[in-house]
Amino acid sequence: MTGSRLYAAWRLTACLMGLCLLAACGASVDAEHARVCRSALPALNPGAAITVQAVRKGPAPSSLRVDYIAQHPDRPALERFAICQFAAEGLSPNKAELTGIGTEEGLLSGANLYLLKRFYLDTPEGAAGDPGSRMDADVAEIPMSTAYWLQQLLVSLPRTAIYALLSVAFALVFGLSGRINLAFGELAAVGSAATVAGASVVLGMGISSPVLGLVAGLAAALFAGAIHGAVGGHFTIARITGASPQPSLIATVGLSLFLMEYLRLAQSPVTVWLPRSGRKPGPLPRLESFS
Repeated sequence: MTGSRLYAAWRLTACLMGLCLLAACGASVDAEHARVCRSALPALNPGAAITVQAVRKGPAPSSLRVDYIAQHPDRPALERFAICQFAAEGLSPNKAELTGIGTEEGLLSGANLYLLKRFYLDTPEGAAGDPGSRMDADVAEIPMSTAYWLQQLLVSLPRTAIYALLSVAFALVFGLSGRINLAFGELAAVGSAATVAGASVVLGMGISSPVLGLVAGLAAALFAGAIHGAVGGHFTIARITGASPQPSLIATVGLSLFLMEYLRLAQSPVTVWLPRSGRKPGPLPRLESFS
């Protein structure tokens, strides 16, 4: 009886935590929206130094407001704001498409908005002109060498995490079956392609929620990985009856080559990314004015 009560209490706590996380995701600012809106500020204030004060949700869906200070060299600083409207949000592929900008002076005209996007935001100069968040972040300042190695470490974390998961799963399969499966990486790639396909199905239904998209992607990855693993195992390792690991090793090499070519034909060799659904980042240390 006590165990069932504890289980019910744990389930209720997990549900409440999930609802809190969903509510936090809905109330936060989309990082891609914030980057595009910030990048437009230098074009709206030619020759001014931009200092971003705050970024928060806008008055309409798929919009946000950026409060900033524009400092021209020959006039007093101006406190201004910009409200950016976007085509979509969440995992939608066109969520970074800017559809309107409003300031304290009114809405930007359609022609000016087109010129802004075509000849500034879509150029390398526009991407490099992002003024970023506030430069006086209350974090420790570190020297150049430390900042460089810290940046390399942070960049390597996602790839390292993927390799760590693959190696642990590889070792687990070898420990349970005693066979080496060299097609393990390709099976993981099948799951990755299925993740994109599952999220795309949700987007095709008009749902752009990152949570639902990732849940659908996870379900698709589990299904595709299980089906391809079972079928591939049936026609390779399951057909080998000898105790030597060499025949299964050679068979999984052939399965690996087959899956690589299969993915090239089915998915194309072009790398496909889901739209970024991360939220507003927080500074760790800084190097002078670079957080």
